Amino acid sequence: MRFCCFIFAVLAVCELARGDGEGYFGIHIVDDQTGRGVPLVILQTTNKIQFITDSSGYVAFFEPGLMSQDVYFGVSSWGYEAKDIGFGCRGAVLRTAPGGEAEIRIHRLNIAERLYRLTGEGIYRDSILLGKPAPIAEGLLNGKVMGSDTVETAVYGGKMYWFWGDTDRPSFPLGNFFTTGATSLSPQRLDPDRGIDYTYFVNEDGFARGMLPIHAKESLPVWIDGLMVVNDDAGRAHMVCHWIRANSDLTVAEQGLAEFDDSHQVFQPRVKYPVEAPLGPCGHPMRALSGGKVYYYFAHPFLIERAAADYAHMMDLSTYEGFSCLEPGSDWGDPNMRVNRDGQGRLVWSWQKGAHPIGPEEFAELARKGLVKKSESPFVIEDIASGKPIKPVEITVAWNPFLKKWTMLCGQVGGDSNLGEIWLAYGDAPEGPWSSARKVVTHALPKDNNDFYNPMQHPELMRHGGRFIYFEGTFVNTFSSNPHPTPRYDYNQIMYRIDLADPRLALPEPPPGLTDTKPVQ
Repeated sequence: MRFCCFIFAVLAVCELARGDGEGYFGIHIVDDQTGRGVPLVILQTTNKIQFITDSSGYVAFFEPGLMSQDVYFGVSSWGYEAKDIGFGCRGAVLRTAPGGEAEIRIHRLNIAERLYRLTGEGIYRDSILLGKPAPIAEGLLNGKVMGSDTVETAVYGGKMYWFWGDTDRPSFPLGNFFTTGATSLSPQRLDPDRGIDYTYFVNEDGFARGMLPIHAKESLPVWIDGLMVVNDDAGRAHMVCHWIRANSDLTVAEQGLAEFDDSHQVFQPRVKYPVEAPLGPCGHPMRALSGGKVYYYFAHPFLIERAAADYAHMMDLSTYEGFSCLEPGSDWGDPNMRVNRDGQGRLVWSWQKGAHPIGPEEFAELARKGLVKKSESPFVIEDIASGKPIKPVEITVAWNPFLKKWTMLCGQVGGDSNLGEIWLAYGDAPEGPWSSARKVVTHALPKDNNDFYNPMQHPELMRHGGRFIYFEGTFVNTFSSNPHPTPRYDYNQIMYRIDLADPRLALPEPPPGLTDTKPVQ
């Protein structure tokens, strides 16, 4: 008899796992402004059982002791707010009928709209359990990737290439530390509102393989950034990047430039240069036109480094230029260095070959030496709401045809959630100044702050003439005060969308740009 009961129990569980929705109670969390399902919303019962919505905003609820009765679900999420139903309780009371479904509408406080998770396991888990279609082919597990850090992208050979940092696997706590890669359809064939179908580069076991497996025996991570596509003199395209090998304390052990080998589908190191080199590609590069020539610009954290956008110049660091307010030929650190001013005493900024770039830290040093005034800094960005300065980090810049301005998105050091705030500013030149900014995303909650770092704009995915812009970042609790990583979402990429027609984004006209840099048409 016990054996028969066991068999029936197993069959019941298998039936529930089929994904036909029977037995589950579906809970759909919806943005009250767009009607779209909201990912990353936490539902909690009075006995503290937690459920988290998938990328379509669904929870497949099945708790044997709580079915077919009224159940209170507290609802919370970063940048969203549920209705107060009394006594400060934000959520809803739902009748948990097996096979039934209920909708909870929540209000978005963020200006940016959270769209979906891009990486990791169970992206559309609950939708599939409820028998609903997933908008991507691999809605449960792709490339055996459980989590990936920080994205870099490029369009190359008719495809979009995606690369990430350290990557977790299902079978062991240690994963791939030599860069993970995948391809997708070209940007024109993607629907950024729907999701991204990745084709991962994998090993024989199906797990994402290392794309730059140098020094693999030392088990130290190898990361890439500064991903670009440049042509040689014959017009042949090359995909190149900056790479670093990290020490065990995550400081840089060595660095250089690498090139994607089409025949072996991996990056091969081409150039190695000193760790202390003041110039070199980094971050999320962007192309722009200056003096009739196309350059790639690099943020550190502002756009203060650049190189001509061709293969020969990109692989030769001696041709790189730094953005500086020093007189040409005046070396950084020289006791007799001089700043460059015009006839009216105003600072003159210029691109100088081989010059040490002047960023916020260097400008502060010049101010301490009495060579400049703090008020002359082009690196001051203020919160439009409070007038207080913010300390930007991880800047990503793109030209926006809808605004006919440059858009800058950045993280913030020391914000409400330390590394979880994202700000938007407009500028007349990619070098700045940027002046006023508006917070578009927060990952601060009263008890559970979270990080969202290394944001990256995807200008190739802009829609409706640039009115809708898309960006992603890494959601993780590593540097926050939150001791509890969020299941499935932690250490993964999340896509957001901004509608630039939102009246809250009517920022003041930015100051005149420091240069006449123009977009590449």
